[in-house]
Amino acid sequence: MQNYSKRNLIVDDEPDITFTWKTALEDEGFTVHTFNDPHLALSNFKANSYDLLLIDIRMPRMSGFDFYHQTRERIKMSKLASLQHLKYIVITSGSCRDLTYYNLSGNLLKYNN
Repeated sequence: MQNYSKRNLIVDDEPDITFTWKTALEDEGFTVHTFNDPHLALSNFKANSYDLLLIDIRMPRMSGFDFYHQTRERIKMSKLASLQHLKYIVITSGSCRDLTYYNLSGNLLKYNN
C-alpha cells in the first residue's frame, strides 16, 4: 500500500455510499472525511483542506452542484487558497438525462450514455 498525502472530502446523503468510498480510499492510503449532510459539510469546509471532493448530485436541501459552487466561492474568497489543485467528481444514482450538459468553471461537461 502506498502512502498518499491526498485529502478527500465525500458528501453524499446516503451513509452506505460514504462508508464504501471512505473504506476503499483509506485502504489505498488516502485521508478521507465524509459528510451525509451538505450543509454540515459546507460549515466544516476549509479552503486548501482537500485535494478531491466527491459529491452526490442529488441530495436533500442542497444539490451537489450548489455545494460545488459554494465551495469554489469560499476558496476564491480565501487569500491563501488556490483552485488549481482541487478536483471535483460528481456522482448520482439517478438518471443524468436532465443533466446532459452542465458548465463547471468554464468546462462544458457532456454526459454520455
